[in-house]
Amino acid sequence: MAGPLQGLKVVDLSRVLAGRCVARTLADLGAEVIKVEPPRPDVSRFAFPNTDGMSGYYAQQNIAQRAMSALI
Repeated sequence: MAGPLQGLKVVDLSRVLAGRCVARTLADLGAEVIKVEPPRPDVSRFAFPNTDGMSGYYAQQNIAQRAMSALI
């Protein structure tokens, strides 16, 4: 089912909870969200109990998002 934001592209540069919640909500509403991380991976990938090197928090907040690494 297409959401009301279908066709909208969003670049997520956030690093903390509030930004991730907004990006997740936009993705849930149908926007294409592209998460850009610094060359050193996002600290939330490892900050909480994890499985196979990725925390459940990170996976849950970034579901339905494409990711890329910035070279800055």
